[in-house]
Amino acid sequence: MSKILLVLANTFSEGMIHIGTSMLISVLKHNNDIKLFDTTFYPKEFKSVELRKWREKTLEYKPLEEDPYQFNTTDMFEDFKKLYEEFNPDLIMVSVTSLDYELGLNILKDVKNTPVLMGGIHAIVAPEDLIQHPKVDYVFRGEAEEIIEELVKKIINKESLKDFKGLWYKKDGKIYRNDGLVIVDDLEKLPMPDWSYFDKRHFRRPFKGKIYQFGTFELARGCPYHCTYCINHIVQKEVGKKNQYREKSVNKCINEIKILAKKYDLQMMKFWDENFLGFKKNTNEFLERYKEEIKLPFMIQTRPEGVSEETAKLLKEAKCVNLSVGVESGSERIRKDVLKRYQSNEQIIKGFQNCNKYGLRTTAFIIMGLPTETRENIFESIELMRKCNPTVLNTFFLYPFKGTEIRQWCIDNKWLDPKQHQEHVDMHFGYILKNPNFTREDLLQLRKVFSMYVFSDKKYWPIIERMEQGDDLLYDFANDMFKKVIHGV
Repeated sequence: MSKILLVLANTFSEGMIHIGTSMLISVLKHNNDIKLFDTTFYPKEFKSVELRKWREKTLEYKPLEEDPYQFNTTDMFEDFKKLYEEFNPDLIMVSVTSLDYELGLNILKDVKNTPVLMGGIHAIVAPEDLIQHPKVDYVFRGEAEEIIEELVKKIINKESLKDFKGLWYKKDGKIYRNDGLVIVDDLEKLPMPDWSYFDKRHFRRPFKGKIYQFGTFELARGCPYHCTYCINHIVQKEVGKKNQYREKSVNKCINEIKILAKKYDLQMMKFWDENFLGFKKNTNEFLERYKEEIKLPFMIQTRPEGVSEETAKLLKEAKCVNLSVGVESGSERIRKDVLKRYQSNEQIIKGFQNCNKYGLRTTAFIIMGLPTETRENIFESIELMRKCNPTVLNTFFLYPFKGTEIRQWCIDNKWLDPKQHQEHVDMHFGYILKNPNFTREDLLQLRKVFSMYVFSDKKYWPIIERMEQGDDLLYDFANDMFKKVIHGV
């Protein structure tokens, strides 16, 4: 039996079980001794607390009535070193996103003579960042559930990896890059995720100012769309657009949710599908059965044009308590020409109207600092949001992730120097682009009052503009009033 140390590098995600890691545990636990080291609850590394305070201040989140977590008081690197030395693993496996990969690499500093295998989203989009690190021996590109047992065996037994699809590895001082990217074709074959290795704090998630016991689940994998700021088109290019989007059966989803909800005493579910209503073949059947058999409040992510009146009614009846809706920009030109999102403003407005008709809570997502975006375009976003009337807003800065089409635009147009190293990815405070239309401070100030522009009468806009220009005393005064308007506090 091999000893495997799994490392979950996490700097931003709160109140969620990492789906990929939980699936790997489910596969590997039968024939291996597994330990999980989780970076989430070390306050120096976990940025979500800082972000939550910012979002409370900018009216995007309702202030919490209690702190969701007690954070670790020990040193993360020392804790990892202690576990590593005591466990003495045969293999270290690290899962990283583009938000967290620097942390995932830094934590390996005390590793000696133990093979390290990296995986996760960043391994798909930028494997070179990982394989070039001196502590990393292997990088796997893709979904690993069906191949991980074979790969672990080959690594530990030092067998040939010459034809192992999707694997990059080092041997005799050289780097070998095998072609391909692996996905699981049939999601029905996957085991149920194992949440038992995760800290209980992962189940605690804030919602509307209170803390609930959350579960996280996926109904499908992939996305049928081709947005320029997203990495899905990378996977589509390698495996085919038709193959990249896959769904689980309704039976499998309902049965697994039943078991997990009972075992972990869940109060809410969060579906992490990138477009819940892209679950088109099965959406109505799933919602009908969920309403009858699960009966837990749940949250989804979707696109506005997918929310028909029929769907909105079904969502409400099934206890959907929030839809996170990607709008991204109020400019049809930017959505079409820059983002490759082809819905009209009328379609977006109609989707929100359907939600509002049935009393569905909505969170609208807006990206700021986009290529060719002007102040007038941002006010198009404000005007569109006024017509949509979402419950709350989430605003972000554009961060051009590696591998995306929008990153290449930024490089080609001198908005981004690809040789300039960014210590960490930041979509919230650290706007990195050389934008001729805005400075970082311009965008921060505009983002700070974005919700005020959306939810106030236009006669107050001159006052809001004063706040945008730096009148902090006036901002603090107005902020208290807007909290009552938006969040009822």
